[in-house]
Amino acid sequence: MADLDPDRLLTMSAFEAAYSLRRFRRDNPDYEDYQLIESIRAVRADFYPNDFEAGLALEAIIASDIDPSSDIAYFRAAIDALVDAFSPLWIRLAPGGREHVLQAVSVNGAQCFRNAGLLETPPSAAVSNWWDVLAGRVRGDIDARRLQQGRDAEKRSFEYEERRLQHLGIDRRPRWTAIEDNDAGYDILSYNPGLPEPTNRLIEVKSSAREPPTIFLTRMEWNKALESERAYVFHIWAPSAQMPMEMTVEDLRRHVPADNGNGVWQDVKIRIEQ
Repeated sequence: MADLDPDRLLTMSAFEAAYSLRRFRRDNPDYEDYQLIESIRAVRADFYPNDFEAGLALEAIIASDIDPSSDIAYFRAAIDALVDAFSPLWIRLAPGGREHVLQAVSVNGAQCFRNAGLLETPPSAAVSNWWDVLAGRVRGDIDARRLQQGRDAEKRSFEYEERRLQHLGIDRRPRWTAIEDNDAGYDILSYNPGLPEPTNRLIEVKSSAREPPTIFLTRMEWNKALESERAYVFHIWAPSAQMPMEMTVEDLRRHVPADNGNGVWQDVKIRIEQ
């Protein structure tokens, strides 16, 4: 199975083969795979050209308790199994709607969705729920990746501040505040030189997968920054950066929108020019 292209499994030839294999296996549990294939071909001449190699691989990843009495239910289980086993690229388009997914698969692949009853119009509650679950899974994966990207950036800022404090001769360690209290309003507590004691340096960490970096700033984050404007700084990490770009509240102020009339802004996307 590992050698087979997932796209080869998303074909009616593989789906029909997997379905017939499961049905014959149910009735002939002692048969070897080759015996099942020979039996299917002997009984159904029209099944002869089906891709039984792909069918065997597909059947192997479909839960053993899936009843092959209904081809629609079995084909739907086959698509679920492909999503779980391979996370194909087309699932990333699910949040945009099923038409976006269909544009990313082959015509044969679209037929698999049709025969699984997933393209009915208007969709039943079960079908719309299937697409919603798929989209939710993708959004969850995206949120998880974004969270990990953010944590990685926070770790880099923490290590950067450790080196910075050592270089300045400040005998204190930064604190990774976001790990302990996500409502603090900043991610890293560090320090600036001061008399008689070092002063607080509150760092909000932002990361971007783009060049030039693009960040999202929420109203709550901005309000927190305004509350401690003189101590607040933003660390912005671009993909290839070895050190953060530092921006003050004043640096970002011109990019932040203002409320007008009955409109109240909640978040803003800012492209950072380096």
